[in-house]
Amino acid sequence: MKNLRKWRGEVLLACVCVFTVVFAALWTRGDDLRRIAARNAASSEDETLSDLTAAPLWVRPVAGEAIEEYIGARRTAGGLWEMRPAVRFAARPGQAVVSMAEGTVLSVSKSEVRILHPDGVEACYGLLGEVLVQVGRQVRAGERIGTAAGEAVSVSVRRDGAYFDPCSLPFS
Repeated sequence: MKNLRKWRGEVLLACVCVFTVVFAALWTRGDDLRRIAARNAASSEDETLSDLTAAPLWVRPVAGEAIEEYIGARRTAGGLWEMRPAVRFAARPGQAVVSMAEGTVLSVSKSEVRILHPDGVEACYGLLGEVLVQVGRQVRAGERIGTAAGEAVSVSVRRDGAYFDPCSLPFS
């Protein structure tokens, strides 16, 4: 009976420790998300896009229409959480995904390509099945950068650290 009581106490202590760690992690994540949301809200979308209207027209990344807007949260290299408003465009598996404008490929991963476009606009093309470009490569508007992995391609766009709606770009 004594061993059973001792064991119960150890289990209770372990549960309290696990709960404390999980609560602290969620609390920190919530603070990060609130801080980033406040920073993004402070930067006006009009200021972000005001001079893009003079830039050349942008090309849709896939022939499909925008089917879903969403906000994804992901952890940055610095450990903070960042909110990424993005749009999913309808696609067919294997369909070509093209660069929305000329630019330089900043990073490539298994299913994602980041390109720095004119006027400091950085676009992230995600949910790719095959990536056809390498880091440092110069791409033209409409140039094929990969293929769709499934029935959608995700695109997020930011400028000066603030994300904005990709559908607000002046598409041709």
